[in-house]
Amino acid sequence: IHMMCLLISCIMPSIEDDDSIEVTYQVRVIAPDSLLYFPGLSLKEILEKDDDLTLWLTSELYEVNGAKRILLERCNNKFDVYTQTLNSYKLKSNADYLLLYFLEFKRSHESFYEIDNLTNVKLRGQNNTIHIEPNKESFVGKTELKGGSKDFCDTIILKSPFSFYLLETTDLDAFIEKHADSTPDSIDVKVEYLSYYPYVFNLLLMKPVRSDRGYNYKRRISVEDNGTGKLELGTDILFMGEERSIVSIRVTISNPYSQRILSCRNVQFDYFLRNRKVVQGNFLTGKQEGIIVDTAFQDDIIVEF
Repeated sequence: IHMMCLLISCIMPSIEDDDSIEVTYQVRVIAPDSLLYFPGLSLKEILEKDDDLTLWLTSELYEVNGAKRILLERCNNKFDVYTQTLNSYKLKSNADYLLLYFLEFKRSHESFYEIDNLTNVKLRGQNNTIHIEPNKESFVGKTELKGGSKDFCDTIILKSPFSFYLLETTDLDAFIEKHADSTPDSIDVKVEYLSYYPYVFNLLLMKPVRSDRGYNYKRRISVEDNGTGKLELGTDILFMGEERSIVSIRVTISNPYSQRILSCRNVQFDYFLRNRKVVQGNFLTGKQEGIIVDTAFQDDIIVEF
């Protein structure tokens, strides 16, 4: 796997303290060269395909005093995959420190997140509507710095804090045949989260810390015979900690005139950190109004109803 790295550059002012010594440290930050959304593309290839996208790295330095953490420095730099930058800090010899890192895409310099600090990273959205944007995936990491050493060097590999799923209908051919005289050019798909949706992530704890009900997203999808009989209906990434979770969604499919084709209520499946899951079913021609899927295995899910 190809990796990309950046050496962070921030200078802290001198600390006037009899117990402090000057400690110079370097930190190499490495991001895996792939995403859950695009496992076959490198980050360089993604950036080269879209001139509006850039990568930005936010870092925060905290002094740790027991259970108390004091924010000392916050930096936000463009992450250039072709260059490296060097940094220097002066630290107290009798203190410990913590570094948090958040690597994100920005489109036209606009973030997909609202960030007060790295303990409160919130996905952007209005009225509980989720932006379905593949490049909203981000990478996180943290490392501890122990005071008392004259030199410090560390390498940290950032990781995705998400789980990925894809909803796919497998009955496109049957749907086109059923509506041979009036096949719509497109369909509207609405995915509603019936369970709590995690939308705030805390890098200090490395897990989501806030969630709420009522989140949803909508897509208009062209209906064309693509030779596979399948059609992608929806996809999203969910903030995750180390524990597995269950997501419950409602999938409603309508024609462009708001006439409902099918509604699948309470579709449930498990998800876990950095996993890609495909949920397949006959969403366009199913004969029932609802379906329940509740699994605990890691493979793709195939639904017939």
